[in-house]
Amino acid sequence: MYALGNQMFFEDNPFEAVKGRDDLNGLQKTRSLLEEGKRDGSIKTKYIKELSGLLPLINFWLMPSVFPAAEEELLHKYRFVIEMLDHMGLPLYDDDTMSFTEKFITDITETPCGHKAD
Repeated sequence: MYALGNQMFFEDNPFEAVKGRDDLNGLQKTRSLLEEGKRDGSIKTKYIKELSGLLPLINFWLMPSVFPAAEEELLHKYRFVIEMLDHMGLPLYDDDTMSFTEKFITDITETPCGHKAD
């Protein structure tokens, strides 16, 4: 089942479909993917256009170089975003993604430049 799922995804990978398109910017590519998810039923929301416009703003808001935050505050903001997107019908994160991202947040907040102190 896993191999079949991978084969089906890679044969019709929506990310690959927009990746090479030079006629779209990042926001337009995101919108295209979200509208595709709405059509196939994998995204259940009335707010496709709004969510696609919100995602770049969320990424900007989570950048500690722009909005300085200690580890705990950044993790709290990240968990808020996950919950908000999930409630809006856009469940982007699973347990593996959350674990990876939370470790990344811990690593980048250990020192100002993201390196472990000696």
